[in-house]
Amino acid sequence: MIKQTQTFLNYFLDLQLVTDGIQGEKTNSAIRDAITKLQRKFAKEKLIWNSEFNFIGIRTDHEFTDLFTDWFVVFAYGTLIAVPASTKSGLIGVAEGQDNWHGGINGVLVIAPNQTIDYLLVNPNDPKETFQNKRWSGRSFLYQDKDFFYYRDNNGDRIVDYGTKHFGGAWVIGGNVHTWKGYEYDLLYNLTKGCQVCKESDFDIIEWYWLKFHVNKRIQYHLLQW
Repeated sequence: MIKQTQTFLNYFLDLQLVTDGIQGEKTNSAIRDAITKLQRKFAKEKLIWNSEFNFIGIRTDHEFTDLFTDWFVVFAYGTLIAVPASTKSGLIGVAEGQDNWHGGINGVLVIAPNQTIDYLLVNPNDPKETFQNKRWSGRSFLYQDKDFFYYRDNNGDRIVDYGTKHFGGAWVIGGNVHTWKGYEYDLLYNLTKGCQVCKESDFDIIEWYWLKFHVNKRIQYHLLQW
C-alpha cells in the first residue's frame, strides 16, 4: 500500500521518491503537500473537503486505455493512501458502447470530472442490507442512485464528446464504483463499461474505509481531473 502511495505521490507532485514501502519523513512530507494540493483543488472546484474522510478519484488524462492509469485516493486520519484505478471504460466497453442507450443518446459513459457524486453504499454481506441488486460477486460497491454529470463517446471512435455534458443517470446508465471478486488482472478487459474500478486486492483497502466512514450508507465521491 505504501509503495503504491509513493508512486501516486511521484505522479501527483512530480517527485522522485524511492518506492520502497517505507513511510519515512520524505514520504510524510510529500503526503502533506499532496493534501494541500487536493484542498486547493477542492476550493477551486467549489467542492466540500471533509476534515475526517474523503474518497477521491484522480483522472490523469482523457485517453481510453485498458490500463489502471488513474487513482483512487483516501484521506483519513490526517493522511493519504492511494491505489491504481480506472475512472473510464476499458476498450471492450468503448467498443460495445454504441449499444448502450440512455436519454436518446448512445455510447460508453464517461463520468465528468471535478464533481462530487453522492453514492449509495451497498454491502451484500450485511444481513440487514435491503438493496435488491446485490451484485459484484458479493463485494460492496457504490451505486449511482442519484443523478450526476457525464459525457458520452457516441460512435465508438474512442473520442469523447466533451462539448456536451449531460446530467442524469440515476439507476439506469451505470457509473458504479466496484470490483469483481478475484479480479487481479493488469488489463481492464470487460471489468468496466463506464464504471470506476480497481483490482480486488486494492479494493480491499478502499472498502475498509467505506465501511468505516460511510454516513447512513452514503459515500461522497469526488472525481478530479489533472
